[in-house]
Formats: sequence, C-alpha cells, structure tokens
Amino acid sequence: MSELVAGHVKGSKILHDSGFVLPRLIGLLANEIEYYYARPTDSQQRYKTPLSNRGLTNLSIVLSKSCVRLLHAIIMRHSPDTLSHYLSPFPGAQQAHNVAMTRLSFGGESEGVFVDVADMARDLLEAAVSPEEGDGIWSLFQWGEDMQDNDDEEEDDMAFMDLE
Repeated sequence: MSELVAGHVKGSKILHDSGFVLPRLIGLLANEIEYYYARPTDSQQRYKTPLSNRGLTNLSIVLSKSCVRLLHAIIMRHSPDTLSHYLSPFPGAQQAHNVAMTRLSFGGESEGVFVDVADMARDLLEAAVSPEEGDGIWSLFQWGEDMQDNDDEEEDDMAFMDLE
C-alpha cells in the first residue's frame, strides 16, 4: 500500500488531508507495537506458544511495518513539519505516535525485527518533536554508556583516594 501511495501524489494528499486517517493509523501502529512487546520475550517461551499465536505475532509485525511505511510515505511527502498540528485535535495521538516511533527507532534495532523500518520511524519521530525533545529521547537510550562512563570515573576517584 505504501508503494501505491508513494506513486500517487493526489491519493496520498487526500489521505493526509482527511484529518482522521493519520491519527487512526498511528493508533493502530501503537496497538500493534504494544501487542508485539507484550508477548513473551524469552525465546524458549515464544516457541512454546500455540502456533496460532505465533501467526498473530508475525501478522502484527507485518502490519506494523506496513503502517510505518505508509505513514512515512504520506507524512514525509506532505507535512513533516506540521505533524503535531494534525495530531493535536485527537487526544493521545501525539503521545501514541512518540511512544511507537521511539520503540521502533531505538528498541526495534535491539530486537532485529524492525531494523528495516527503524530509520523511517526515526524520521517520523523527528517530524513530531522539537530538536530538544529528540535529544532528550535519544539520551534515554544512552544510559548504558553513561553508566559505564560514571563507573570508570568512580574507579578513577577511588584509585586516587587509595594513593593518599
């Protein structure tokens, strides 16, 4: 569907300007991402789930990726700088968008499942938040490196104290 929208400027403009398509797509994507992250994370547990649930998870992944591609094709073509304006009349749409795109941008890479749409999700996230908010979100996912740097500094301080 995203290929169809990408090839038809008039169709993507109609979807963009409809006023309710973007928030509904974002709501759907947020629900699918929540479903994906709510499933068992232990690989042994995943394979013990009934076959029908594995099929649902795979369908959820495909649907999530399709939503990201479709949203990217619509938003980045017509209004990357006014996305917040389109989402603001719908309670919770902006927050759902930010959470879903953050999970896909930063959490998706660690899973390996959403790597192919992580850059698109990051573009969509950057379209909805200010540069300062984007830096704040990015810093939340850097805590492991910061913690290690702080531990190294503490070890250096302790070594200095031992010398005295």
